[in-house]
Amino acid sequence: MQIYINGLGNVSPQNTLDNSSFLEEIKYHQDYFKVVEPNYKEFISPAAARRMGKVIKMGVAAANYCLRDAKVENPDAIITGTGMGCLEDTENFLCNILNNKEQFLTPTSFIQSTHNTVGAQIALLLTCNNYNFTYVHRDLSFESAFVDSILLLKEGEASNVLLGGVDEITPNHYSIHAKKGLWKTGAQTSEFFNKNSDGTIPGEGATFFSLSSSPKDPYATVLAVEMLFNTNSKEDLKKVLDRILSSNNIQSKDIDLILLGANGDKEGDRVYSEFKENFFKENNSAAFKNLCGEYSTSSAFGVWLASQILKKKEIPTCVSVSRTPDKEVNKILLYNHYCGNHSLILLSSC
Repeated sequence: MQIYINGLGNVSPQNTLDNSSFLEEIKYHQDYFKVVEPNYKEFISPAAARRMGKVIKMGVAAANYCLRDAKVENPDAIITGTGMGCLEDTENFLCNILNNKEQFLTPTSFIQSTHNTVGAQIALLLTCNNYNFTYVHRDLSFESAFVDSILLLKEGEASNVLLGGVDEITPNHYSIHAKKGLWKTGAQTSEFFNKNSDGTIPGEGATFFSLSSSPKDPYATVLAVEMLFNTNSKEDLKKVLDRILSSNNIQSKDIDLILLGANGDKEGDRVYSEFKENFFKENNSAAFKNLCGEYSTSSAFGVWLASQILKKKEIPTCVSVSRTPDKEVNKILLYNHYCGNHSLILLSSC
């Protein structure tokens, strides 16, 4: 059974929500990537929006746009992945505890601080009582949700699934992790790959996909989603790659573009250099995190980018490719890695 991506919705640090345009203008930011927030009134009533944190509004907007794009009124399942959840609401609740000396606390921030709030709010607004699940598996959260979506479709439990990856960043989160040396300090996002230094530039985003076993003007076909947890073994990685290639009856040379999650960190990006050198030395390669930053579900942005490239049959000029492809891009392999967790997602044109 084939799995198709029939709709996209992406609230990101770039102008990506409107699928008719494709990274024609690049937004740059100071210190970290901040989402370009849409006009939420198109998706949420002002009364409801006032009670929602930023990440919830991002997720609801992206999910609604995705369903419109796929012409789906109510999905059979809503599956989201998030690494950090509703940071802003969690911080607000904890600050209220301290400032009010644990008295007279309003429940809104507490209620909306749980990780499954985004999926729940989408379901409430859609009046969707179907399967609803949120995966919180750190840097493999989106991929875990992706695998669950595929299983539901292949087992016949759903005919269409709304899949999303959502994470936000706050000033407090940025400053705390800056003290741990995780970020490039004082950098603009235009310098993502320009500094040969430790650390990366964080980001945020909400990206949703409408998956189905039936093609409806699809963007791409999902051929494989694989994960490796807490390992840096090249042998384990090769086994997964061999399984992906053999199960789809292709060779490494048949993959037209390798989309890498390189994040500008001098040490971490060696993993990507070795990956390409060991397995795809002759293939074209490109990166995507210079457009969205590093965050737990940033691979969702990479899948969005790959889907758009396969549908529109063009690679935006802002995406730096190792060399100009000598043929049409029909298969893209996305490889992401962070702190010993690896994911591989293979997409094909329809």
